[in-house]
Amino acid sequence: MEDKKILFLIGSSEIGGTEKMVLSIVENIKKFGFCPVVVGLRGKGEFLKVLESKNIKFHVVNLKKNPLSFIKLLKILKKERVDILQSFLYAGNIIGRISGKLVGIPVVVSGQRSTDDWRRWYHWKIDLFTLKWCDAIISNSYAGKKVLMEKGIPAEKIYVIPNGIEVGKQFRKIKKEEIGINENDPVVGCVGNLRKPKGHIYLIKSAARILKIYPETKFVILGKGKLERYLKKEVKRRTLDKNFFFLGFVPEPEKIMNIFDIFVLPSLWEGFPVSLLEAMSLKKAIVATQVGDIPLIIRDGEEGILVSPYDQESLASAIITLLKDEKLRKKMGEKAYEKVKNYTVGKMVERYAVFYNKLLNLQRGNSGVK
Repeated sequence: MEDKKILFLIGSSEIGGTEKMVLSIVENIKKFGFCPVVVGLRGKGEFLKVLESKNIKFHVVNLKKNPLSFIKLLKILKKERVDILQSFLYAGNIIGRISGKLVGIPVVVSGQRSTDDWRRWYHWKIDLFTLKWCDAIISNSYAGKKVLMEKGIPAEKIYVIPNGIEVGKQFRKIKKEEIGINENDPVVGCVGNLRKPKGHIYLIKSAARILKIYPETKFVILGKGKLERYLKKEVKRRTLDKNFFFLGFVPEPEKIMNIFDIFVLPSLWEGFPVSLLEAMSLKKAIVATQVGDIPLIIRDGEEGILVSPYDQESLASAIITLLKDEKLRKKMGEKAYEKVKNYTVGKMVERYAVFYNKLLNLQRGNSGVK
């Protein structure tokens, strides 16, 4: 039987949690009888460079710079003759629904990746209006599903598939000295694109209190984004330059995360964060905010410590608690490692494949999707 063609449409070009999951799906879904191809809607950034290095078929359009490239997108969709179009992120979802309708793609699926607190009323209006051109929405979190339902999207149209990672992944472990940190200095690390939802500013605001007690603490931030200049400026304004290390985008973040004593995720809103799973797989002690599905992944006081978003004082207190107690850090890290075994790439991709087949069967007039 000929493989079913599936096209992944993504509205970003850099690498964050969503892009990592798309890459995992594309690399593993072939074993389930699907032939994948990727289309990026924002030009050729780091994400598409990674696809190229792995010999994964992709196309590039840049709708932001040239809206007329939408015509190019339609031509690509017609040429590829796909059975399923799976889109991700808000812009990708809307464009995927419209283009899928125009081209006549049999199954169109949207991807909900967060709770999208940034959306204005008109974003939801457009979402609801185009919903009729979408067969299903796959949310990576129950928090995301809840938000969609609150906005009027029927529960039966939303299917939850949590993110998954490769547990036990092999990588080169670096030493603290390789990035200019003394071996005995405690390291507090954060991984995520430098955007408002990730809450980096609250980690910066919490640093002064932490440094009063542990002045040798170093803060390592992995990721890049439009807030980079602002965050660096805030660090300098607070005279924290010697304690903060902005390392930008790192293709294999685990090799840097390996030196973290504490992993911090100060997000203001989330879905199902990939960086959290990566930290758990490395047995790191965790401080995270109580947003999205994080409380379902991390139990407060067990696999880590949970705090309220926007609260730098609670964030500082939690970090200080873990810096004081090495045994507690180790205990929480071990529990986190056991928990993350529930969230593997294999389980995630199999669930995607099963759901895609159900949608195809439904489209062909067979049994419905539950």
